[in-house]
Amino acid sequence: MPKSQKRLGGGWGFAGSGTDVRVAAAVAKSHPERALEIYRRQLDATLPHAHFSAYESAARYLKDLQPVMKSLGKQSDWTALLAEIREKYRNRPRFMEILGKLEGRTILQTQKARSRRR
Repeated sequence: MPKSQKRLGGGWGFAGSGTDVRVAAAVAKSHPERALEIYRRQLDATLPHAHFSAYESAARYLKDLQPVMKSLGKQSDWTALLAEIREKYRNRPRFMEILGKLEGRTILQTQKARSRRR
């Protein structure tokens, strides 16, 4: 069975999630573009999965991605990425809560924003 399909720690492991992320963290300061590629690839592989461990993984990649994008002067791209993810996966309330925490929102603020969109 390929590593990407092995069950790890109660959730499904994602391709290269361990080594690739460590490499990205190691080269984030010296090669931010490469780190950005790695984090983005991991994020894109994680987002389609609709379960709690995937939401936590996606949030971790986003958290790691934010300072790299900021160092490259891509704050507007960061904001656009979060907006795109929120729009595409808006039917996943638990994921929206996790994203809200990442952005520093309270659960109540996240729920109010969700109810305004309906």
